[in-house]
Amino acid sequence: AIANALRKQESRRNNQRIQLHLATQEARYQEIFNNAGVAICHIDIPNLAHILDHRDRWRKAKAEDITRQLACIVARETNAELLKLFEAESADQFAADFSAVWNPEELAALRFAIRQISRGAESFEDKALFKTLLGGSVYLHFKFNKIDTESSGYIVTFTDLTEVQRSEKRLNHVIAEMEDTVTSRTKELKLANDQLQHQASERER
Repeated sequence: AIANALRKQESRRNNQRIQLHLATQEARYQEIFNNAGVAICHIDIPNLAHILDHRDRWRKAKAEDITRQLACIVARETNAELLKLFEAESADQFAADFSAVWNPEELAALRFAIRQISRGAESFEDKALFKTLLGGSVYLHFKFNKIDTESSGYIVTFTDLTEVQRSEKRLNHVIAEMEDTVTSRTKELKLANDQLQHQASERER
């Protein structure tokens, strides 16, 4: 009887240690998640089996077919940076409207994402224009990282490239203007040179 009581006591202590360890790990996870410094969310894909079973169809799938699958994704956890980036008032609002952030006009990026998910890719990334919940647009680099091979969850990070895109557009505009100016000046110089050569030929006569 005493030995049995001791075993039960040791079992309770082991259970307490395990619970404490899990609580510590969860607190550490939350600390990292909430202080990541980037927009991040933990998603779950309940329809993963369907996506995996139909992997051959996603290469040429239409935007509406892909967004229908992406609409099934559940946003489990989000941090403050992500809510700010997508102009969401709360985590609940973002979770409820998560399907609205995917831009159907970004078909190439949508196909890429769904195809990588269908292949069970552990990690993949791309760039695309997303929608905010207030109707705006943000150009983002997104990266999916699978939590583990057994689950249907991913950790997704988003990096805002909107200003970078605007800077690139401004730079491309300036370069185009410079190219036009150089082309115009080259034509003017050629015309002036042709005129000088013509005048020189006239004088030689």
